Amino acid sequence: MEAEEYVKLGIIADFQGEGEEAIDNYTKAANMGSIVAVKMLCTCYSEGYNVVPDPQKIAYWRERGAELGDCECQYYAGANYYVGYGVEKDEKKAVYWWQKAAEKGDKYAQTSLGNCYAGGGGVEKDLAMARFWWLKAAEQDFAEAQYLIGESYFDEVDVQSAILWWQKAAKGGNEDAKKTLKKLKIDLGE
Repeated sequence: MEAEEYVKLGIIADFQGEGEEAIDNYTKAANMGSIVAVKMLCTCYSEGYNVVPDPQKIAYWRERGAELGDCECQYYAGANYYVGYGVEKDEKKAVYWWQKAAEKGDKYAQTSLGNCYAGGGGVEKDLAMARFWWLKAAEQDFAEAQYLIGESYFDEVDVQSAILWWQKAAKGGNEDAKKTLKKLKIDLGE
């Protein structure tokens, strides 16, 4: 049987209230390389749907999805390693997975990777690399990254550049940028 068929059987079992059978079918499909099944298992183990919530199993399936090349799973595998959720904390592994997702354009991974470079978490501290990754996320109108770029310029006493980035972040809804601009009595740029 193909992985897609196991996913369908899992969904049918779910609708019929056969939780154990659903998990069994999703697991078979996931072991055959189905990203859909991997994500179904992550949701089940995260939400306690048909199973007892289990951080180790969430981390396992997220990393399995990451190994299969799924960008979202790569981001979450990095997050799991960064905070030690379901796995032993390992900032270098977090950076490894975030790098993979960041290279595929994931703005959350780009921002997290930038944060690692800014603080030296799992990599050598490097503000230029931090800004490089924040800028990649900021180009996708990600307000959090725009705010962080502003902060980095402010730390270097380049207030004009900081204000421009904070205004972009404020337009994107970033509350920290709005508070900073308000505190400085600067127009939000809206």
